[in-house]
Amino acid sequence: MIIQTKALVLSSLKYGDSGMIVHCFTRDSGLKSFFINGIFNTKKSKFKRSFFQPLNQLELVTDFQNKGQLHSLKEVNLVRHYQEIHTEIVKQSMTLFLSELLNQILKEESTDESLYDFLVQSIDLLDETTHTSHFHLVFLVQLIKQLGFYPIMDHEDTYFDLVEGKFVSHPQNQLYLEGDELKRFVKVLQSDFSQLSELKLTYPQRTEILERLFQYMSLHIASFKKPKSLVVLQELFH
Repeated sequence: MIIQTKALVLSSLKYGDSGMIVHCFTRDSGLKSFFINGIFNTKKSKFKRSFFQPLNQLELVTDFQNKGQLHSLKEVNLVRHYQEIHTEIVKQSMTLFLSELLNQILKEESTDESLYDFLVQSIDLLDETTHTSHFHLVFLVQLIKQLGFYPIMDHEDTYFDLVEGKFVSHPQNQLYLEGDELKRFVKVLQSDFSQLSELKLTYPQRTEILERLFQYMSLHIASFKKPKSLVVLQELFH
């Protein structure tokens, strides 16, 4: 079945001498994987390798077969030409971090147009913004909202239980926040991309909040692991 759809590149891997397997999150069909034969043979390939860089936005014409198969591409067009994501070192590292994160989290083939649109809008903003040091924190918070396990914030109390995802007066386990750490955590939870310039956290504070967000995600996402590319990103922000 021939389908035209928008797609976000999550990762690509060389296969054999000249082939490539590309994993994408498509707007109309969820996660899909494609095999591109001969792309490393510059004289014969009809597609540019640069199209398949992490988080590139594409318009695909593809022949979808059965679930679980590698699909073929008939046409590929670049939807957006980024200005800085693949050239500016901090944004480049942020892009690798986000693509690794999404490649791990997005496991379903089911369609989620709202999630796709959120991801595209967020990446567009990353390309344009000059406030990058807190971008990944706000992105994780907004992603948690999209995935449906945003914490219950209907009132504030002395402690925040990461397991339950809500404020409590008496924690029932050791995974809880309190005091100044809790205040900073709540401030980030209540922030959106329009408030990036208002977040004034030190490097240790950003690291602390990021670790807590990862803890929270690991409690709600099966087999969640901290992205390896985070190390490079943290070095740049140190």
